[in-house]
Amino acid sequence: MSTAEHSNNEAWTHPKKVITLAALAAIVILPRVLNLDVFVGPDELAELGRDNRFTVAVAEMNWAGTLVGDGKPSVTLMWLNTIGAGIKWLWLQVSGAELSFIQVVAPDRPFEVWAERRLVFSLFSGLQILLAWPLLRVVWDKRIATVAVAIMAIEPFSLAFARMIRGDSLLAGFILLSVLGALAYLKTGSYSYNLFSGAMGALAALTKLTGAIAAPVVLLIYGVAALSRRRQGMPNTGRWFLASLVGLGLATAIIFFGLWPAWWFRPVDTFNLLWGKVYYHGVDAATQRASTYFWG
Repeated sequence: MSTAEHSNNEAWTHPKKVITLAALAAIVILPRVLNLDVFVGPDELAELGRDNRFTVAVAEMNWAGTLVGDGKPSVTLMWLNTIGAGIKWLWLQVSGAELSFIQVVAPDRPFEVWAERRLVFSLFSGLQILLAWPLLRVVWDKRIATVAVAIMAIEPFSLAFARMIRGDSLLAGFILLSVLGALAYLKTGSYSYNLFSGAMGALAALTKLTGAIAAPVVLLIYGVAALSRRRQGMPNTGRWFLASLVGLGLATAIIFFGLWPAWWFRPVDTFNLLWGKVYYHGVDAATQRASTYFWG
């Protein structure tokens, strides 16, 4: 291990940094997980129904049956729901309760499990913000990173959507992480940040199709960086740009197609579902036959 790596590892275990991270975790997580059963938001029940159908299909290894919903595509929500239901089912098995996995996933009264299903989404949304902290430290410095995370933790819209079974908060988190990963790549030159940026962009698109906005934003960042490198006379700028795009594209494709089993067994139907969603909101909105399709 190099001296720099050793110093970095020691820095992460420094008491001041541990205390800062613990305080940020409390600020981020607690408002998101307390009293999750006090309201019901729009579209939540429909979203939970889609998520449950996906979870049942996965449990039955009916991979073609993972093509559910209206093309949002909400795949990240479906996987989080699957993880949450799976953890509860395992806990019930250990405690001796005789409930089938299907009964755990889709109980007769969904509001009985409302808070616990929301908990998985809320925790993951909080983890997204906490993950932004080390990236912000890389791109800027620890003071900016700490203040930014603290502000994001209590931002009203983010906080409200993080407490619902909806993809909006997760979408914003993935886009943020994708852009920060790209900036960290430019700052450090570490190719792993480039791959991370592509993976987060793919997860954004798997959450909602509007997450695809991460791609042109990152491409713009890389394009400006390439022009800057060329003006500075840095060698192999074209090769660097091409290598960056290849890694970014591969990471995006692996995650986007790999985490949605419907692509493996029903690729045409999956494409048609997504295209139908884009066409409905993007084209029909221009003729006032559908609601406007917002990018963001």
